[in-house]
Amino acid sequence: MTEQISVVFRTLQKIWDGSWAFLLALSIAFGLILFMPESFAASLGLVEITKNYRAFFGVAFILVTVLLLCKAIPFFHKIYKKHQTRKRWIKRLHDLSPMEKRILRKYLSEKTRTVHLDITNGVAAGLEAEHIIARFSSVGYPAGVQKILFAYNIQSWAWDYIRKNPEILEE
Repeated sequence: MTEQISVVFRTLQKIWDGSWAFLLALSIAFGLILFMPESFAASLGLVEITKNYRAFFGVAFILVTVLLLCKAIPFFHKIYKKHQTRKRWIKRLHDLSPMEKRILRKYLSEKTRTVHLDITNGVAAGLEAEHIIARFSSVGYPAGVQKILFAYNIQSWAWDYIRKNPEILEE
């Protein structure tokens, strides 16, 4: 008996580690076997199997469908969170200060994704904290007295959005 339980748990682990497609296929197959009309089951020669093993197919259908849902919920939650984050970032682009707009206009006017900004620039640091721009270089170069410039790249999502909506950078 314990060996059978062990086999069941190993099988469930393999199913859990499997792909979505496999779980979905099993769920659909068990559901069809359980809920197909008897005339259709007769044409497939499955009447005896469905009658004799209905309880097995029912339990299997419930288990596989629950496993599928357990995999689907975090997946769709992640998609939802990404969407919410992007929405928040775009809302932030519509609420830029004049200084932030000036920095972002440099990217458009110079037609580049990289602009050199002073590391001590608080506005640039704010845009970086908001994930609108990012400093990808750890090496800067001096540009005058007490001024060190670093390369800041605009994030892809922000670049795409301001190129499609340049009016948000107008004063």
